[in-house]
Amino acid sequence: MTSSVNRAAARVALRISRISCLSLLPCLLGTALAPAHAAVVTGTGCAGTPGTPGSVPGGNGGAGGNGCAGSATAGGNGDASNTALATGGKGGQGGEGGAGTDATDAGRGGRGGAGGAASALAQASPALGAAQAEARAQGGAGGDAGTGPASPSGEPPRSDSGGAGGNAAASATAVAAGASSAQAIAWARGGDGGLGGPANGSGLTGGDGGGVTAATASASSTTGAVTVSSTATGGAGGFGHGEADAGRGADQVLANAVSGSTAGSLSLTQVAIGGQGGASDGSFGSAGQGGAASSGLSRSDSLAASQTITVAATGGRSGDALAGLTRPGGAATASADVSGVGTLWLSTTATGGDGGNNSQTNSHAPENGNIGGAASAIVHGRVAGAGAVTVLAEAQGGKGGAVVGSQSSVAGGAAGVLASGESGSGAVSVSGQAHGGAGGAGLNGAFGGSGASVFLANAVSGSTAGALSLSQLATGGAGGDAPQGWAGGGGSSSNRLVWADPQASALNITLAARGGAGGRSALQARSGAGGVASVEAELSTGLASAPLVASFEATGGQSPGGLEGGAATLSAGGSSGSHTVLSGVAQAGKGGAGRGAASATLNAVTTLAGGHARASSSAVGSEAQALAQTLGVGAADLRSDAQAQGQSGAATAVSRVDSTAGGAAQIETRAVAVAGGAAHSQASSTFSKAAGFSFPNLGSGSNGLQAFAFSNGAPSATTLNAALVGKPNVAAAVAGGSVLGLGSLGANYGNLPTGSRTHSASTTYGFSLASTSNLTLGLLGMTAYNGGFTSMNFSVISGATTLVNTSFTSLASAQAYFSDRPLSLGTFSAGANQLVISFSLTAAAAKGADIGYVLAAKPAGLSRAPGASFKAGLGALQPTLGGAALLSRTARALPISGAASLRRAGPR
Repeated sequence: MTSSVNRAAARVALRISRISCLSLLPCLLGTALAPAHAAVVTGTGCAGTPGTPGSVPGGNGGAGGNGCAGSATAGGNGDASNTALATGGKGGQGGEGGAGTDATDAGRGGRGGAGGAASALAQASPALGAAQAEARAQGGAGGDAGTGPASPSGEPPRSDSGGAGGNAAASATAVAAGASSAQAIAWARGGDGGLGGPANGSGLTGGDGGGVTAATASASSTTGAVTVSSTATGGAGGFGHGEADAGRGADQVLANAVSGSTAGSLSLTQVAIGGQGGASDGSFGSAGQGGAASSGLSRSDSLAASQTITVAATGGRSGDALAGLTRPGGAATASADVSGVGTLWLSTTATGGDGGNNSQTNSHAPENGNIGGAASAIVHGRVAGAGAVTVLAEAQGGKGGAVVGSQSSVAGGAAGVLASGESGSGAVSVSGQAHGGAGGAGLNGAFGGSGASVFLANAVSGSTAGALSLSQLATGGAGGDAPQGWAGGGGSSSNRLVWADPQASALNITLAARGGAGGRSALQARSGAGGVASVEAELSTGLASAPLVASFEATGGQSPGGLEGGAATLSAGGSSGSHTVLSGVAQAGKGGAGRGAASATLNAVTTLAGGHARASSSAVGSEAQALAQTLGVGAADLRSDAQAQGQSGAATAVSRVDSTAGGAAQIETRAVAVAGGAAHSQASSTFSKAAGFSFPNLGSGSNGLQAFAFSNGAPSATTLNAALVGKPNVAAAVAGGSVLGLGSLGANYGNLPTGSRTHSASTTYGFSLASTSNLTLGLLGMTAYNGGFTSMNFSVISGATTLVNTSFTSLASAQAYFSDRPLSLGTFSAGANQLVISFSLTAAAAKGADIGYVLAAKPAGLSRAPGASFKAGLGALQPTLGGAALLSRTARALPISGAASLRRAGPR
């Protein structure tokens, strides 16, 4: 072993400084400004001796000698920075086999020697200033097996196994005082295994990769920044030549390998990487297994103002084989459980190794190609008090190996996550992402492998009295390509979350599911199907004041061949006291036969009077069904938007409001726009005196909505009087009554449509009358453009009784009918009643129309407006959807008088 200590630059600088000093003060200044001392110590182990050649005739070669251990220690010198670099010696190559004769076979090559171990230790603890310690250790490579010559008799060359790689260990410690920073780095890699073979018979292998026995790092400071990292990589397995099996990549495990202490900021990184499996080039030799990787950290910190922690694990890729057996990719597991008192950012990442590929068929290895390695990431972070917490868990399954000929297809590796975060009152953000591994390719007519499916259910959680954000993503793996065969299908994805939060001041949710793309084939009919995607959620907040905001995505995988793309389904509901906003899109994947089907349903609820709720639902697919619903109480601000883009389907928007908690009176607006291109419907409803009511005006063109329905069950006198300006007949008819609703219904021909389309809008009123009353529907007018419609229909239904049902094919006649026209709907008995006002429009070109109306009830026998409240005449309202009890079943137009006073419509 050789070693060196490099301090020359620092000492020369200090010596020059001292010589140039002319007084004590300049000398002290020169000493203080001199560079900090740094030492680099290297240690390299000697190589193993080659094996002795075999004697002639037919003697076997001798084994190679093992490499020497290499070690390096840097520290104990007061220097601010110390680095230790250690390398194990390479194992000696096995000796060559002796030549053969006609009577004697040639000798076997000797076994390769093992690589030497490596050990590095670095420490830095200066009296003043920053401290840095770095330790790096590389295990020696195993020696290759010696070669054996071919025998004159025709026997193939024979050899032995390759030598194993050497182990490695590294340790770094840095200690700084006061506010100075400290950094410790430990890096260790096992040596690669040596080449084995060629074999004549079984039992010979390439050398296994060397492991990392330790890679620890620790640093501390009183208040300064502390950075600590540890990386451990298993050595790769050696190559298997001829019939020799390849060597195995080393498994790698790290557990609590990093630590640190400071009252300032603390950064910890811990990474474990499995060794790559060796490849094999023989007809019967098996490829080497990729090493598994596990990285786990558990710690509790009571000092750091902030912690930034990364824990990662990557499984080794398994080796390829010419025609022999392959192995699964190395599995990966990353886990962390961390607590603290300051802010915390904590991440775990796991990546499975790829499965081994196979490039030739072999009846002795029917299961060629192998699955990708599984990946699992688990994280839990928590802090006391008001510290913010951000935790992330991400897992990626390994890719499946390629298969050949008639062999079985190989799937990608599975992936799973589990993440949680806690804080007393600080903001908490939790994210979990799982990505399935891609399927292996199918070569020379073989099938491609399926992408791995991913299913997540309540994989994220959190707790805080502050704001809480939860994010959950599931992605199916892509299907494997098969140029001449059947390609693999994309993995499906399912994402589900049920969350009832008891205490967060605000709740933000993000859910997404993405199906994997299907594999490709030169024959389009054999391309793989895209994976389906599904999202489900039920969400609620416990605090009445806590807003709920959630977004959702379901995206089907693409199908590159003649199939439809993967279907997409979204169904989610959310409820809060004061503020609920839900938005989501379900988009089917594209395919040679078009998109798959898509369905999106959202239901947003606000439970407090005057609350706010929005639901925006979108579906894109060959058949697109979008449903957006809002539900509220009293003066709630509700709006539902539904958009559908497809060859068929519909966009349905529904908004329902109860006048009081418990459902005293009810209004439900519904707008349905038929797809055939892009369709957008909107509905809103409220019982609000504070909300104004602006009627849409389609006189100058479309408002961008293919169907819409709006209603206010409790408009103010100012709002009502404004609506009745220029409508003396309606004003006179409703004067002295109780307004049940002020509303508008309308439709426009769709965007990017094909052919004739019929869109509809309706409002359902549920109410209870205190006494027998006459109902009047005042038609306030119609606006339209481009002729309005091909045809339209208007109806009013109470229970099983149709009160009004009229159709139009002329815009002029329709506008005349709806212009300042009061319709008497008859006499209704006291008690529960229901009334449905409906409007439908049919067009085949850019046209549109809408109507406005007011619905009022007046006690039977009351002929003029009383001086009492505008609401006089309604008794205690009861929730009901029952049919009306009609005393008079015939609707008729009331007499029209242009001289009626507008003031009679409101309270005096």
